[in-house]
Amino acid sequence: MPFSHQISAAEHRARLDCGTLNQLDELDPALDSLLGEADFQRSFNLLVELGRDGPILECAHALAVADAFGSRRDRLQGRVALYAPGERGRIAALFIAMIGRHQGLRMEAFRERAWAEQWLGGPIGRSA
Repeated sequence: MPFSHQISAAEHRARLDCGTLNQLDELDPALDSLLGEADFQRSFNLLVELGRDGPILECAHALAVADAFGSRRDRLQGRVALYAPGERGRIAALFIAMIGRHQGLRMEAFRERAWAEQWLGGPIGRSA
């Protein structure tokens, strides 16, 4: 599976890198892998790196991407920041976040990673 995740239990945050997903159907196993980790708590904030290109950033798939997160909203009670650099990514992330908020998630889209991290409470692994 071409994805990775990182959890910081001390900071109540996690990161999911979806930038290398080759197919949309790889998103569900990536989310389940992260949410199934013993260290992950449903109140954690989550940074989702969508990448620069790939099927996850196609606006035609925005509903399916948002549904993947929305169907797990009972395990995603914290903030979810979607980070996608570039214009194409920004448009798709905005659309996904809009749908996600409608589904009850605290989800926002960001073109700058620093802004996403600030919204989540700071970068993972760099707290004092």
